[in-house]
Amino acid sequence: TNQKKNNHVTTNKAMGSSGWLCAAVYAAFLCSVSVGMIPPGRAIVDVSLPPKERWSQAVRVALLKHPFEQSFEPTFSAHNKTLFDKLTKEDYTFLSKSLRQFYPEQSQELEGIADTITQVSGHFVSFEYLCAWVWFHELAHTEIAPDGFQASGCTAILLKTPSGTVAHARNMDQTPPSAKNLTLRITFTNGADELFEAVDWYWFTTGVMTAVKKSVATVQENWRFGNLLKQQVLDMIQNATLPQVFLFRKAFTDPQIKSYKDFVDVVSNTVLASPMYAIASGPETGSILTRSLLECNQTTLSPSWFLVQTNYDHWLPDPPSDDRRTVATNILKEFGALEANSAPAAFATVTRDGVKTDETVYTAVMTVQEGLQFACVWE
Repeated sequence: TNQKKNNHVTTNKAMGSSGWLCAAVYAAFLCSVSVGMIPPGRAIVDVSLPPKERWSQAVRVALLKHPFEQSFEPTFSAHNKTLFDKLTKEDYTFLSKSLRQFYPEQSQELEGIADTITQVSGHFVSFEYLCAWVWFHELAHTEIAPDGFQASGCTAILLKTPSGTVAHARNMDQTPPSAKNLTLRITFTNGADELFEAVDWYWFTTGVMTAVKKSVATVQENWRFGNLLKQQVLDMIQNATLPQVFLFRKAFTDPQIKSYKDFVDVVSNTVLASPMYAIASGPETGSILTRSLLECNQTTLSPSWFLVQTNYDHWLPDPPSDDRRTVATNILKEFGALEANSAPAAFATVTRDGVKTDETVYTAVMTVQEGLQFACVWE
């Protein structure tokens, strides 16, 4: 047995112009075997099942496409070095006890994920370790993360179409490259009833960062820089603050959330333990929600016909080292509202050089009317 430094994860070797633009974009939509694009594996999470059984299919699909050594292991190893190895045994105990106390259903789901990874792959992954991943974003904003951590992030584009609907294109940027091998397209159901769709690699936390619920909202999370203290985060956890990665799933499975306005209200007003951007669209509008722990700045799509958000407050200029927002904005302005006004145009813009990066894990396109229209993982 080859034991990793982080003893919650072990490796057991014995076990085993608009014309060409539209043409190119529509070809990509219709043919997912285009160069560099791979469709993500698909899985169903049925919340009518016992919690420990809900994610079994997702784990098995992920490991069937990419074995542990090409997916979980390098991803875990990279983030152990930058973050999780800096947690103490007492931290892991605290995080797991807090999750069991405040989120018992998700805790059971997480136990099932840990057990299934271990059973199918032959590599031990502990429940306590996955509990720490639930708080990945919050902990990564603290002093235990290295300077410059998460320096690259994500891109969102919202476009108003001639019919008045909104197209939402999203790039998820992340390191290490093995994160792409964990990406799945997931449909959440309650028996035969579809609840919402998601595409993500964070799913092994039981939460998601890119999702759409038809007739309600599309949404993605983008990293927002900010400095917190580890003890500050632990105190908020002890006060039952919702993990960021749980926010979208919680809202989309709440029967009281029936409209885009309802959804935006929840995302805007839920107390968080770290800053973030949430970019959302509804049937006829969209918003950038710039979140601090307690407050929210909302910028709406109207009267503009597009919005672009990366990882910096949009009322400030891009930093010289990262001009993705400026590049995307210039592309859209070049084509104009009469040409760049569709889901394919949003996809073409978000995947152009200078917007898409070497760290782009996946791209998704969604609308409230049609749901998750397209998703691809980049080779």
